[in-house]
Amino acid sequence: MTAISHSKRLTTGCPRPSLHGVLPRSFPRHVTIRRHLVRFNAISPSLDKLDGLLHQSHGSKTASREKEAVSLVRELVESGELKAFGQGRQVPKRSYTIEELRLNKINTKDFLAPEDTTLDDVRTKLQLSAAAGLLAGFVTHAVDTFYLVQTIIFLGLILTADQVANAGGLEALVVDSAARVLNSTYHERVAKHEAGHLLIAYLLGLLPKGYTLSSWEAFMENRRLNFQAGTTFCDSEFQEEIAQGKLSSSSLDVYACVALAGVATEWLRYGRAEGGLSDIMQLDNLMRALGFTQAKADDQVRWAVLNVVTLLRRHEKVQDKLANAMMRNASISECIRVIEDNF
Repeated sequence: MTAISHSKRLTTGCPRPSLHGVLPRSFPRHVTIRRHLVRFNAISPSLDKLDGLLHQSHGSKTASREKEAVSLVRELVESGELKAFGQGRQVPKRSYTIEELRLNKINTKDFLAPEDTTLDDVRTKLQLSAAAGLLAGFVTHAVDTFYLVQTIIFLGLILTADQVANAGGLEALVVDSAARVLNSTYHERVAKHEAGHLLIAYLLGLLPKGYTLSSWEAFMENRRLNFQAGTTFCDSEFQEEIAQGKLSSSSLDVYACVALAGVATEWLRYGRAEGGLSDIMQLDNLMRALGFTQAKADDQVRWAVLNVVTLLRRHEKVQDKLANAMMRNASISECIRVIEDNF
């Protein structure tokens, strides 16, 4: 549940979203800060336990540990120790027209058509650099014709094998790593994108499980090349519904909003989205599998986009702090503290 591609089904109407209290003069600011720290010191052991459960939620223990983690968080919500989990103020669930989305300053055309121009540009530069290097070697006679042809064939075989075995994972790893060197804003953009997924999930009551912000991190964590940067969630209940063929409306609503949160973030912050195509594709495929008509799919997506954009606009400062924490490799419990501290 991390990344969905632009398709005809999703183009027919989807929109582009901190409470910052002012302390009264008569109330010393340090008292408020102390109270705040006391509350988080009190729940710190519970959140540390949460990290432990999430780290163990792999393999055969995935479902059981995820359920324990979710139960723990729900207990903290019931006791009043967590205030933000599942408490995002959403827009009413109904059919929205494209015009209503435009009135909310949401451009549906740009929103659901992400184009990864940054990585495409980096990929082109790498290809041109390799070609220039081989050509320079050939012209200066440092590389003979046989070696040149052999190198081109070898590189072609490597790329083909990568596409077949790893779905292009090796190429993605190289391009993603190069982008962090060649583009100064790329790392921050990815962090904000994933912070959007994580924040929306938390506000809608879906517990984040983990995240990676680069292809290299994903490779080191999974030891497989067909993984890229993304956020994972404790979604065993959702998977059980899918397996039983009984997906509830509330589960679909959460899924749709979380899936579109990354695209929405980039659209809001940078004017257009680059990442998130696979997120859109996943959502589109799910609605097709559920037998949604075009009109029903449009209604679902328009509401989800408006809902997500509204939440992100309202909690912009929270998301910024969350993205900064994620760039420091904060644990899930630390990310939760950031959200709760600024909700």
